[in-house]
Amino acid sequence: MKRPRISSISLDLIDAPDLQLRASIDPARLRDLADSMARRGLLQPIGLRATADRYRIAYGNRRYLAAQLLGWLTITARLLDGDPTGDIADSLHENLFRENLTPMEEAALIDHLTAVEQMDLPAVARALNHTIEWTESRAALLAYHPELQAALHAGHLGLAAARLLSDIDDPDYLTTT
Repeated sequence: MKRPRISSISLDLIDAPDLQLRASIDPARLRDLADSMARRGLLQPIGLRATADRYRIAYGNRRYLAAQLLGWLTITARLLDGDPTGDIADSLHENLFRENLTPMEEAALIDHLTAVEQMDLPAVARALNHTIEWTESRAALLAYHPELQAALHAGHLGLAAARLLSDIDDPDYLTTT
C-alpha cells in the first residue's frame, strides 16, 4: 500500500470544497476549534486534491477555516491521489464522528451520494460505516413536510417526533397548529 503524502501547504493555494457538507457553520463552534488548534496544534491533516496549480479541500474544511481564523500561513495536508468520487463519502464519514451534522444535512448528503455519485444505499451505508437501516431512515427524511425538515435542521424537533408527525395525513396540520 502506498503511503499517503503529507505536506505543509500554503493556505493561499487552497480552494473550498466542491460541495459544502454543512448548511451553516456556527461561528462560536469554529472559534472553539480554532482555540483548540491554537493550544494543541492540528491533530489531523486536512485532505487535499491537486488542481492545476492549486488544491481543493476533499475533507477538513472546518480545520482549514479555523487555521485561516488563526492567521496561519500553512496547514498540514494529506495529498490525495486516485479517484475523487469517494471524497464526499470520506468527508461525510469524518463529520459524523466529529461535530454532528444535522439529520437533514446527513439526508442531503446521502441524496447527493446516490444521485450525483451514483452510489446505491448499501454502498453509501458501507462508505459511512452505518447500517442500511440508518441510511434508509436518513434518506427518507427528504420526503418529510418542509416544516418538519426545517425543525429537524434547526434542532427544534427530534427524529422520533418528526417520524410521528410525518405519519399525519392532513397536509394542513403542520401549518394550522
